Amino acid sequence: MSNTIERFRRLMPASVKGNANVRKLPALLANVFFSASKKADRKRHASGNARLIRLNEAIVAVDSETFEAEFVTLLGELELRAHKLDGTERNAAAQLEAISKQFNYLCGSYFVSYQHLMYKLGYLFDDISVFERLCALEGVLIDKETELNSLSFRSVREWYDGKVEGISRTHFYLSNALSYIVRSSFWYNFDDITYQLLSKIREGRLDIVLSSASYSAFYVDDRSGPVGNLLDTIGSEFIELVQVEKNKFANQISPYDPRFSSVFSLLVEYMIATRAHHLSGQLTDIVEWMIGDRHEDIDSLSRIRRLRQFGLLGDLSDFSKRLTEIDTSNFQKMNSNVLKGYSVDEFNLFPGTNTNKLTLSQIGSIIDALIILGFSEKRYQYLMELSATIEKRGLSRETPTGIGTRLKIFRLREDWDMIQLSNNFYNDIAKVVGIPKSAEEIADGSSIFLFAADQCRNTPVLMSAFVPVLAGDGVSFFNLYENGFNNDIVRLWPLSPRIGATGDYLIGNELPRFERVCNWEIDLENGVLKVNGLDIFQPFYERLSRVQKRFDIDYTSPQAQTYIIPWLLIADRTVVALEKLREVAKQKNLKICFAGMQGHFVPWGIYRCFAVANPENFAFVDLNSSYENWKTNMRGQHVETIVARRRRDLVNGPSQPAFGSRENFQQWYEQEYLKRPEYFSKLRDQLIGERRTVSEAVDPINTRIGDAIRKCRSSQGAVACLLGKLPYDMGVPTMGGPAHSDMKDWLNHTIAVLKESNNLLLIKPHPHELNYKISSKSRQSFLGLIEDEISDNVILLGHHEFNLQDLNPIVDCFLLWNGSSIAELGAAGSNVIASDYWAGENYPIQLTVPSDRRDYERLLLNLRDLKMHPAFESLSSAYVCYLVEAPFAATFDLAHRSATNVNFNKSDYRPDILCQMTSTQFRERYAHIAEEFFGAWKN
Repeated sequence: MSNTIERFRRLMPASVKGNANVRKLPALLANVFFSASKKADRKRHASGNARLIRLNEAIVAVDSETFEAEFVTLLGELELRAHKLDGTERNAAAQLEAISKQFNYLCGSYFVSYQHLMYKLGYLFDDISVFERLCALEGVLIDKETELNSLSFRSVREWYDGKVEGISRTHFYLSNALSYIVRSSFWYNFDDITYQLLSKIREGRLDIVLSSASYSAFYVDDRSGPVGNLLDTIGSEFIELVQVEKNKFANQISPYDPRFSSVFSLLVEYMIATRAHHLSGQLTDIVEWMIGDRHEDIDSLSRIRRLRQFGLLGDLSDFSKRLTEIDTSNFQKMNSNVLKGYSVDEFNLFPGTNTNKLTLSQIGSIIDALIILGFSEKRYQYLMELSATIEKRGLSRETPTGIGTRLKIFRLREDWDMIQLSNNFYNDIAKVVGIPKSAEEIADGSSIFLFAADQCRNTPVLMSAFVPVLAGDGVSFFNLYENGFNNDIVRLWPLSPRIGATGDYLIGNELPRFERVCNWEIDLENGVLKVNGLDIFQPFYERLSRVQKRFDIDYTSPQAQTYIIPWLLIADRTVVALEKLREVAKQKNLKICFAGMQGHFVPWGIYRCFAVANPENFAFVDLNSSYENWKTNMRGQHVETIVARRRRDLVNGPSQPAFGSRENFQQWYEQEYLKRPEYFSKLRDQLIGERRTVSEAVDPINTRIGDAIRKCRSSQGAVACLLGKLPYDMGVPTMGGPAHSDMKDWLNHTIAVLKESNNLLLIKPHPHELNYKISSKSRQSFLGLIEDEISDNVILLGHHEFNLQDLNPIVDCFLLWNGSSIAELGAAGSNVIASDYWAGENYPIQLTVPSDRRDYERLLLNLRDLKMHPAFESLSSAYVCYLVEAPFAATFDLAHRSATNVNFNKSDYRPDILCQMTSTQFRERYAHIAEEFFGAWKN
């Protein structure tokens, strides 16, 4: 304020400066000015809060347009306010706190938007400039606070000593904002940008990094870099501090006193984040002191439990055993109450208070408990009460809090709504078609369809087509999961332990909580994951690759371990349940069939592997739609067909049921295709003429690659074009081909061979990599799989730079790992080499596949002399028509299901269609496909 007074004083005429009353004028004017300024600040703050509330509502409503507009506007306002902030003004601290508070909420909205908008839409903010601006503003606000409060924290000890005395709200907001930024950087693959931010603040403001625990969200490859050095410094100082504090407080306070537990918690998160196994040996006396005789104090042991879960307890096996005993005892109490059918509030799992009086933290804990327990009508009603409470608070408060809890409730409601809709629809099927509920007594020799593997809400949807047919054949329907999906057709499985709603515990079977009990072989880095002899590595890898949106997985990273640890436990419990189920099936000679459309992911892949290994009593049927997207080019809003194929082994037949089968294609080729040449010729031309990327034709000779093509031709070289795939979308039972271990090996081997030749290699990534509505944003691109520097005769093309029709005239041979473009290019008369084993199984069109690595190199170095099989073009022309005609599929209009990976698990049932169907119509439409379920046992 003194600066403002001085400015007013300088503006006064010299003739009046001597007057005593006039000399008071600058101070009076400054007070008036600051009063107006405060009102303006309050107005701006209220406006910012209003925007934040609209932001949150847009997230819940999946309104990305409003979200992005409000977000960018508020970010711009905060940037302007931050840059104009004068640290010498009287209310600078209050202004900084207000700006930092809204910035914290803004960063929080950015982070949670990934969980909801990205899941629903597949994309958010196409460019990285918004994230760069968030990082830049965080740096500006930290600098402002440093200047304003003369802060400097250069070590863990300095931070800890300062923290004990308390921190300002501004510090809290900026630390929290940094945590959101760092976690967002992982999901959006912006690590490089955040590294720059952390490097900037690591020297003088280590407190911001430590208070936010942001390092726990970092994955650092280069330990010698600035962030790696920072983390190593933090680790060594942490362990020293914990030892000092433990010795100081050992005889004075509980180890759960905030003064100690806060720093110990940070040490645990640090060890998890940085895989600091080397520190485990230094924790023995600390852990012994902390556990003591406190067997009943489960919450206080949570940090030690996390050390155990991530394998960081080292040789402390006695402590691990005691933790298991505590956890198991507690969980069995809850499990027992679940068996008795109590609702959650009846056995005091959470406070039995009015929902309006619950804190956000309490509500969050309740939601976690409801997720574990699974759907029931009573729990659903309670969830609705919690939802109403949160909605009321979110709309009435001036401060936009609770968005994370709201979204947690929203997702659970959406999931339970789908279960309730399925139950209602199956009840309708029973009434319309006349299906009795499965008998309580299961006779020897019965045929059983068993629903299993929670979280795949599409299985009941797709099975609704086959249930009337199978029921008419005497099949009974049960659910192996205790997830609330039981109705007038489907009963809970009664003869062996059922699996709990979250998949990581069994109902009626006492197993040690969090401990695996099966026989495991685990060497993920070398592709080994076996449980009781079942090889489940590929479905495990596929799901991990999908959720991390990358091909290369560092299995030791905390990001990967976050998924690996619970999934291993779910796999363990699944196999225990299946082993118990097998005993019953053998004893009663039961024929049990599972089905699902995610057999290439765990846990569904475990059922598939188990059924293949035990064909006498078990079967697994892959469900899906036909290859509709080829014809629609992903423009369809929902799929309209259904296919099913029993998986008899994991080495033969197509990788997905959408490809039909070799036998069915041959039969259709002879009976349909050859008899209608004119019709199918037109259909083929339509399909291969589809311009899937750019609409206008482009002549590559007249573009940036023209000179390279001419140079290649003049040296008698060949032009090869390698077509990429989405890096995290393999969808196959096993990985590899005759010449390569995987797609990355194939890509780099191809480059290594051709870069030493006079051939030209064009590499074109898949256009869907940038179509986030279809595949979501990748964290590792296809081109990112290239390991070495490329030479002048290797050119990287843009995703949408050319259509295949543009490249056909100038390319001598297309190189693919796998994919439908194989048949499309073959039908257009192009030469094609495919390298994935499953390409030959998916496309029975006399495809050229190398026999081994040397054969592949021979093919690459003789591309100009390459000859396709004489029938390759004609079979390819037939096959593109076969996939679209899909004689192996049936119309499916009982529900609308998403045609893309976005909103994958949500379907809309069609009672209006069901009420028009009869049991005869169901049989006429679906009986030929329903044979896949139990037909093999009839023969």
